[in-house]
Amino acid sequence: MSYDLIYDKQFVKLEKSNAFIPMVLCGSNNCYEYTSGNRERRARDWYGFKFVLCKDNHLFATKDEMLKSQNEYRGELIERNNGEYSDDSFGYYTGLAIGGGTDRTTFGNYQGIVKTGCRKALTIEQLRDEGVGLHASIYNTDFYKSIACEDDVLELLNHPEYGRITFRFSGMSDSKPKRIRKKYFPVGKTSKTPVQQDYYYTVVVSMADERDRYFMRKTKYGYKYTYNPYHKLTKQSAERKVKTLNKKYSHLAFNVEKVSQIAMVV
Repeated sequence: MSYDLIYDKQFVKLEKSNAFIPMVLCGSNNCYEYTSGNRERRARDWYGFKFVLCKDNHLFATKDEMLKSQNEYRGELIERNNGEYSDDSFGYYTGLAIGGGTDRTTFGNYQGIVKTGCRKALTIEQLRDEGVGLHASIYNTDFYKSIACEDDVLELLNHPEYGRITFRFSGMSDSKPKRIRKKYFPVGKTSKTPVQQDYYYTVVVSMADERDRYFMRKTKYGYKYTYNPYHKLTKQSAERKVKTLNKKYSHLAFNVEKVSQIAMVV
């Protein structure tokens, strides 16, 4: 069965138009290529994702217009499949795989391309600063245009065959978008504020014929312990840690223990 895979997305923001060019890294499951290390993999490249665009503009659209287009397509699927369509099986009905197989691709995944793509879009200038170029071309013709700014995109609307124009990236490797997004959209770590309580929870290792041990940390070959309560946790944090440890060290018995003592609990 032939289907299309979408590996990544990097939308281009058009600030004057309050719109976006939806670019995706995609390819067919039936096409293969060789990488620089002479390893075979499924072929992929960056293309303009025209499928989510409006019928009267084949180059760019606003977020609301793209979401509307996606919902209209969902309505067509429901009508076409006599009510048997399910959002959880979107990939099966469309032959589209997003970040996995078609059986795991939902309509929510499909909408996520637009929602996340718009939220983390970059301007033409920002992409150029990262060594990424945007280009417009028409298949099987001599037309080719390097896009330097948003005005270059707007001029394409006057081209007699603008409906056939497609966008491509240059200088964009598979892993580069993740590095760029990490730079422009950094994820801050949430810091937890300790709270003083007259009790806390800790992790104990129950031993059959020995004194109980209190867990300190994992090591390469096991774990370090002490004979006095070590971690000062909330009940929920202690339960999560115990669940993880019992899964990793199935031959041991980790348990949550409440300690009646004033402490700053995280």
